[in-house]
Amino acid sequence: SSGALSTLAVKSRKTSRYILFDDDLQMQGWENRSTGEQVIPGNTETNLTPMAFSGIHVMSPDIFPLFTETGRFSIIETYLRLCKDQMIKGFRHDEGLWIDAGKPEGLEMAKMLLGEGG
Repeated sequence: SSGALSTLAVKSRKTSRYILFDDDLQMQGWENRSTGEQVIPGNTETNLTPMAFSGIHVMSPDIFPLFTETGRFSIIETYLRLCKDQMIKGFRHDEGLWIDAGKPEGLEMAKMLLGEGG
C-alpha cells in the first residue's frame, strides 16, 4: 500500500492536457498546453514532469468522504483540490501498447491490432 488516496495510470505521451508530478510521482498540478492554463494548488518545486493521464485510477475508500462535489464533476478538479494536502500518486506505464478505445477511430485501431476487424 502506497498510502495514496488515489493512484493514476500515467504515460509519457503527447497530448494537450497533462497532470504535473514531482520527482516522487506525487501529483502537484495540471496544465492545458492548448490554452496555456496551468493549475498548481500548493507551493511546490518548479521541476515538475508532465504526464498524460490514461483514464485509469485506483482509489482508496478513504477518498470518498473527502468528495464535496455533487452531480457530474471532473475528477481531475477533485484531484487538484486534494493534491495540495493529500497524496495523489502517479503510476507510469510507459511500456506496452496503449490505445484510447473510447473514440470510434481508437476502437477500430484496437480491433485491427487484436485481429478482430482488419
